[in-house]
Amino acid sequence: SRCAYKKACPDAVPEAARGSLFGAEAVEVDGYVRDKCLFLSDKDTHDNGVAIVEYDNNVRASHIECFICNFTDRRYTIIGDRGIITASLETPKSVTLSPRWGDEDHIIHVPPAPEGGHGGADPGLVARFIECLKTGNLSSSTGRDGIRSVAVGEAAEKSWREHRMVEISELADLNDPVLQSI
Repeated sequence: SRCAYKKACPDAVPEAARGSLFGAEAVEVDGYVRDKCLFLSDKDTHDNGVAIVEYDNNVRASHIECFICNFTDRRYTIIGDRGIITASLETPKSVTLSPRWGDEDHIIHVPPAPEGGHGGADPGLVARFIECLKTGNLSSSTGRDGIRSVAVGEAAEKSWREHRMVEISELADLNDPVLQSI
């Protein structure tokens, strides 16, 4: 980073701590510097954001991000009509269920994640993809599901940049016959 305060900054990540995926070797491969300082003006991403997604069945989901907190964790909260579930990457071996009625939280123990990226899911996803290619059997997730997922993220980003609500139909026609077949 070109920041003049890098040596004194509590948010700076030392080169050695970044590892091979984010260090100098990776920059040489693709030119992308992964330690963009939160306070540099040439950064074009947001420091915090909120997205509310409303589905056709009137279910709402919210996503809140803040990259300038006093913690480095990712915290997840699912709120339903019968209670709240909370999880944290800092405590990956448990999630907490707080029932709507009652005073006692329930700790749910989670088995350790297997080796591999994204909590151990990546090797399984790759194996499943290769199996689909070899056998021709489709995955339970379709290309259309992937497009829908990307469209939700893109709609949130577009909404933030344009200061307006964005319909998924502006980004993708999910009823297009081509998408029905993938």
